[in-house]
Amino acid sequence: MAGYAALTRAVAGLLGVFSPDAALRYMQGHERLAAIRGYNAARRDGANARWRPLDDSINARNLRDRRLIQARARQIAADSPVISGALDRVVANVVHRGIRPQCQITRRDGELRERKNTSVEQQFAAWAERSEFYDLQALALRHCWLDGGCLLHWYPRKDWLAEGVVPLGMELLPLDALDVAVNGPQKSGNRAFAGIEVDAYGTPAAWHVRPEALGDGLDQIMGRGNWGGISLGDSIRLPVSSCVMVSSRRRIGELLPVSWLQSVLLTMQDLDEYQTSERVAARLGAAFGVFITLPQGETGNSLNGMPRPALTGGTDTLGRIISGNEFLGQGRIDALPYGTQVQQAKNERPGTTYGPFIKSVSRAAACGLGQSYESFAADFSDSSYSSARQAVLEERRGYVMQQMVLERRLCAPLWRVWCRYRADFLSGGPDVVPVSWQAPGWSWVDPRNDAQAARMQLDMRIISRRQLCEQWGRDYDEVQRQLRREAEEAAQMGNAPQATQDGGPQEPDAADGAPDGGQSSGQNGGQTEDAPAQDDSKE
Repeated sequence: MAGYAALTRAVAGLLGVFSPDAALRYMQGHERLAAIRGYNAARRDGANARWRPLDDSINARNLRDRRLIQARARQIAADSPVISGALDRVVANVVHRGIRPQCQITRRDGELRERKNTSVEQQFAAWAERSEFYDLQALALRHCWLDGGCLLHWYPRKDWLAEGVVPLGMELLPLDALDVAVNGPQKSGNRAFAGIEVDAYGTPAAWHVRPEALGDGLDQIMGRGNWGGISLGDSIRLPVSSCVMVSSRRRIGELLPVSWLQSVLLTMQDLDEYQTSERVAARLGAAFGVFITLPQGETGNSLNGMPRPALTGGTDTLGRIISGNEFLGQGRIDALPYGTQVQQAKNERPGTTYGPFIKSVSRAAACGLGQSYESFAADFSDSSYSSARQAVLEERRGYVMQQMVLERRLCAPLWRVWCRYRADFLSGGPDVVPVSWQAPGWSWVDPRNDAQAARMQLDMRIISRRQLCEQWGRDYDEVQRQLRREAEEAAQMGNAPQATQDGGPQEPDAADGAPDGGQSSGQNGGQTEDAPAQDDSKE
């Protein structure tokens, strides 16, 4: 394009020697032609002439820059209260008390086997507490934001069998553990890039990590157990059968991720330094400073800070003169020489542009984190109810996407391994158990209106009670069991509860086939939580 522009100017210059009008028409025609033939975003002249980024391989770029980006992300998350608070809110909304499994074992007629599902969930709860599974969910999400992801490695823990817990241990490994020196063809026939081994289809087959990065699973990995990887010199090969990467790809073919904070790092660093400078300036401005301008003497010479009598000083108990430069007491009344001026130092910081600038930068950073400005900056001073509600709904949609990353990359692979270990070491049951993951939900923004809207959706039969419970982060089956127990206890005491709507008795819903708040239809409209007990006893 630059050569074409140079040729155009040369031809126009030659024409201008003979006919300036012809040269002008030639230049205008070529400008129109250039506008037709190219994108405006690809122009190489004007103010953006130097904006020519290098469009290289995503993996090569990530390998070159990710460690610096990671170090900056970790530091700003530790030092900046804004980023630290934002990440805390992300984890609180995405993970909260944990993304929990809901077993979906069914009978031949399609009904859920309630007792069997409850038994498996209780076993998983015992294992999750022993392995700190839900704490690791929050930690994995933090590493996605700071590092771009992490490695989930599992290994056997046979010592847990004595406790009646599924003998499956696990640990999270930072991406720093990858041995980036492992590259090229491998003995397995695969190829490796920065410690990530991929098969012929480009799918990760193993990860090569440094031994010192491994924790509890080191003995098993080094050959002192029955499972694990194969040691290759200074690095250890962890196959996909014992390790997966928890991350979310942002580009096709991306193998080595970068911090999710990378788009806001420089923005937040500039903001943090600017705020630090303003705080220092404000502290200096808050210090009480006084300047005293002395009059000129009769000969034109200044008094040089030594007036007679001593300015504001008086004398101490020993009769020595106290200079005003040394002491200013409370409630003092001093005589000053004629013409003396007393001025107070003024430093009006921060200025009037401080607030708008902070708000503008915070809005940009909030977009990068997928949060509303109000939540990110904890500033609800200028928001209306409708705008805040819309912002919260959009923000929650982003949280759902992060929940899906944890469900697919962390929970699902670990569940499959856990079920296999459970079948091999504890129950002898099936090694594949269908499951759905119950992610944390959110409370109502407007309780009354939202409850009425939920009731209308139920009446219109466009949503189920199970789906409503999932939206609110509640276990539908557990809610039904609690309602059943409450009804039984109330009936035993002769105080049977009666659901009400708008202050009046609630009649049974003939369409649902059950009173509101009592036993209700299942997810597919055919499940009843009042299934005969003898059916479950046959499991």
